[in-house]
Amino acid sequence: MAQCSPHDNPPTESQPPDQGGIPTIQPDPGSMHASGIDDGRFTAGTVLAERYRIVGRIGRGGMGEVYRADDLKLGQSVALKFLPEAMATDAAWLRRLHDEVRVAREIAHPNICRVYDIGEVDGHHFITMEYIDGEDLSSLLRRIGRLPGDKATQIARQLCAGVAAAHERGVLHRDLKPANIMLDGRGDVRITDFGVAALAEKMTGKEARAGTPAYMAPEQLAGKHFTRRSDIYSLGLVLYEVYTGREAFHADSIAKLQRMRESGPPTTPSSYVEDMDPLVERVIMRCLENEPQDRPGSAIAVAAALPGGDPLAAALAAGETPSPEMIAEGGEKGGLKPAVAVPCLLATVTAAVVFMVISAGYTLPDKIPFDKSPAVLADRAREIARGLGYTDRPADAGGRLNVDGDYLAHLKKTNPSPDRWAALASGRPPAVYFGYRSSPEPMVAEDGQVRRNDPPFTVPGMIRVRVDTDGRLTYFDAVPPSQTDEASPAGTPASTPDWSDLFNYAGIDLGTLTPATPTWTPDVYCDTRAAWTGPWPGAPDIAMRVEAGAVAGRPVRFELIGPWDKPRAAGLDLETSELIGWATFFALFMIIPTACGALAWRNMRAGRGDRKGAARLAIYVFVVNMGAWLFGAHHVFSLREWGLITPAFGGAVGSAVVCWLMYLALEPYARRHWPQAMVSWTRLLSGRFRDPLVGRDILLGCVAATAICVIVGVTTVMSDSTPGFAARPLFNGGRHVIAHIFRLQTDIAVWLGVFVLLLLLRIGLRHPWLANAVFFAMLLTVFSDFFTHEPIRLIADGVGCAIVVLMIFRLGLLSLVTLGMVVPLLFSFPVTLDFSRWYAGIGIIGPLLIVALAAWGFWVALAGRPIFRDTLSES
Repeated sequence: MAQCSPHDNPPTESQPPDQGGIPTIQPDPGSMHASGIDDGRFTAGTVLAERYRIVGRIGRGGMGEVYRADDLKLGQSVALKFLPEAMATDAAWLRRLHDEVRVAREIAHPNICRVYDIGEVDGHHFITMEYIDGEDLSSLLRRIGRLPGDKATQIARQLCAGVAAAHERGVLHRDLKPANIMLDGRGDVRITDFGVAALAEKMTGKEARAGTPAYMAPEQLAGKHFTRRSDIYSLGLVLYEVYTGREAFHADSIAKLQRMRESGPPTTPSSYVEDMDPLVERVIMRCLENEPQDRPGSAIAVAAALPGGDPLAAALAAGETPSPEMIAEGGEKGGLKPAVAVPCLLATVTAAVVFMVISAGYTLPDKIPFDKSPAVLADRAREIARGLGYTDRPADAGGRLNVDGDYLAHLKKTNPSPDRWAALASGRPPAVYFGYRSSPEPMVAEDGQVRRNDPPFTVPGMIRVRVDTDGRLTYFDAVPPSQTDEASPAGTPASTPDWSDLFNYAGIDLGTLTPATPTWTPDVYCDTRAAWTGPWPGAPDIAMRVEAGAVAGRPVRFELIGPWDKPRAAGLDLETSELIGWATFFALFMIIPTACGALAWRNMRAGRGDRKGAARLAIYVFVVNMGAWLFGAHHVFSLREWGLITPAFGGAVGSAVVCWLMYLALEPYARRHWPQAMVSWTRLLSGRFRDPLVGRDILLGCVAATAICVIVGVTTVMSDSTPGFAARPLFNGGRHVIAHIFRLQTDIAVWLGVFVLLLLLRIGLRHPWLANAVFFAMLLTVFSDFFTHEPIRLIADGVGCAIVVLMIFRLGLLSLVTLGMVVPLLFSFPVTLDFSRWYAGIGIIGPLLIVALAAWGFWVALAGRPIFRDTLSES
């Protein structure tokens, strides 16, 4: 018999007409002709609204009637559901009807009957919907009993897909039952009659009780809040009938039905079906839990729990874009066997230790005198300033370690010997120095980091001191007062300063130097200037120039200058390649957010964007940016702190907005074209931190990252590379370590961009392996020493890039992000095997964090599996 939509029961004591449900229809077999079509409000052949020609009535009930009609304008059959006169004259109900149908018509899914429009003819309000030529599930089950297992599972999966599509749009069916489920001519499921459906956020009070009592969830019967899990309960009741041919609860009154529900779960399906699949029975009984929180969280979760269920593959085969919920529930279940997980954890620990052993002797802290901490060097800088006559207590001060990259480059260029880096052991010239600044007023830097010229070095009394790692002076300047205490008479020469204190603090014998003419313009005013030249102490082959200046006999400037030092030019001293790089960066900075904004708006309008996931990612990016600023910025305890808070907050919001737009713009394409790569990432983003697949990808990401670090460490030692230096703020310890950990996580947008690049290559080139090859070449060109003449470095970088490509290709986005976080974490901490050094405790933090992350991934990936089996009990 042809049907247009499933049919609801007439109003019952639990569903009075005034409860706000959209009317539903029940067929009237007693009044049908042999053809299956009966007379009604409109006779066959009647044309309504000059468009719809009535074929005949196919259903009626206490709350309306349904007609089959021909759409003369489009030339297709449709179903017209006419509403009772009482409902049609209720303005409030009509407003709600329009609102709900407006949403329902946006649900486009192969397993859902489409709702087209609302119309009115001579005061008769009707809904236009898709006409389905088939049989409803209720009549099918009455005719043949339960369905065969394979067909039942097929129907169950399609039911779950349709319910999930409605839930994704925020629509709750509220009356899911066999009579509201059609099987079309191909035997596919079509969920129909969203007659009492509602927007999830608009469910209030007694509206929750609209529907058919026999298929209501316990909370719906009680008139409580209705949620997605209430639809899941109804879904469980339908599946119970599909697999058993029996109702889970059979009662002739509401009161008896409630007592049966409260007495416990229904009889298990296996009591009626001998060959019942235990997986099916388990998921059905979970759907029928009385407490909503004990039921599956989504229809996709139900589909995934069915035997052989892979809703993700089914969606792709149907040409659909899987929803985020479907992505999270699809794909692999995840986890690792102990035989795999244990070696992965041991490999991570071993690689971290090997990296420490390799790197410990080839970093700058191990090649230079480095026995004094930044706190000691800062105290030495203050001592020098006081010794030079600057005894006023500063209102604010700060300092940081810096690497003289120009000197290291000069040494590599001019000294061809294999042991060139041994020259760093004397500490002179210094490869690393400590820069100190103090000010008579709070120092408010633009980005919260006090640097050489930020804030501007203009306030009288500001001091800059630079000492090497042994505490010897290498640079000093101070902003002189705006007015001296006593003005010198006209024509009287300025008092001759005593330069000896400066040279004593610098550890230089003035007698070894030759006076010269000052040629370097100082940054501060000087009424007296002097200069000397000679060999650098401890390095007689290196020429040194000393420039000094004073005001009224008081030193205000002192600097040791090497051949590698160049005069600071006005403005930005950028090479052509750097100018092109900056221009490209700013162009992309403007183009990418604009393009992402347009795509994000388009995806949101089409209902494709993962708004929840984008919001969570944006919140995460905002928090880590603010955390990095809170712990790492140079704060001032005055009203000037507002000058730091505003740009920090704005920068964090800006980064969060860019990530939000990027995710909304590009994530739907990843779900459509490469959903397998998004499974563990989506699960993590939805809060499933203990999901085995999440643990697996994080553990394997740690394995890959530490392997890359070992490869790079080995080739760095074997090649002619410049010794590296850890992240400078880390040596200050405490809050700066926390800030650095936060700061590393702000690079998540970079790794999302790397993933998107490979995604675009896969879409454009249409072949995964070709896309991987092009992506590998791009990585090798950008992130390696491709244009150097060191083959060993090129080979090592090639291996590292191959690991990255393989990691993304096999595991997906989460493993890439893990790798991207772990590699800089291990490289940035100062590693040493001499645990008596003052920074040894800081250096061990990085490897310990990586091992802890790998251990957490190991524990989650096991999914409760025992590491050691009890062989005696097994035997």
